[in-house]
Amino acid sequence: MKGPAYFQRMFAYDIWANKATLASIHDMSSERERPLTLLAHILGAQKVWHHRLTGEDMSGLLVWPVVHDSEFPAQIEECYGNWWELLNSIDPDELDTIVDYANTHGTEFTNSVSDILSHVLMHSVYHRAQIAMAIKEAGGTPAVTDFIAYARTVHAAESGFDYSDDE
Repeated sequence: MKGPAYFQRMFAYDIWANKATLASIHDMSSERERPLTLLAHILGAQKVWHHRLTGEDMSGLLVWPVVHDSEFPAQIEECYGNWWELLNSIDPDELDTIVDYANTHGTEFTNSVSDILSHVLMHSVYHRAQIAMAIKEAGGTPAVTDFIAYARTVHAAESGFDYSDDE
C-alpha cells in the first residue's frame, strides 16, 4: 500500500485510537483533566497542521485548545472528516510537494506533505502514550491503541476471525 491509500489507512487508525482513548478516559472515576488536555492538544495540533496543508486561515487556532468533555466526539469526527476529505482529493505526486509554513513561534520551515502527514500521526501516538500513562497512574485502564490491534480489528471484521485475545 502506497501513497494516499497508506495515509487513509493510518488516519482511519488514528480516529479509531482517539475514540478508544476517549472511551478509556470516560471510564476513569477521577483525574481526567490531564488526559483530556492531552487529547485536546492532539486534535488542536491536527487542526493546525490541516490548515497549514490546505492554506486555510489559522487565526484563532490553538495547539492547546480548551475542549469541553462533551465536545470531544464531534471534534474527533470533524478532525477525521477534514483529513479524509484532504486524503481523498490528493494525487500521489502531491505527497512530495514542499510546503512552506511557520510554526507557532513564527519560525519558518519547509517539509513535504508526506513528512507532515507522518508527523501528525506520530505526534498523536506520542501523546496517546502520555494519556495512557496518566490513566494508568490514576488507577484506570488505558485503551489498547497499538496499530496492530487496529489492524487485527479491521482484518477480523473483514475475515470474521477474532484476534482480540492474541497479544
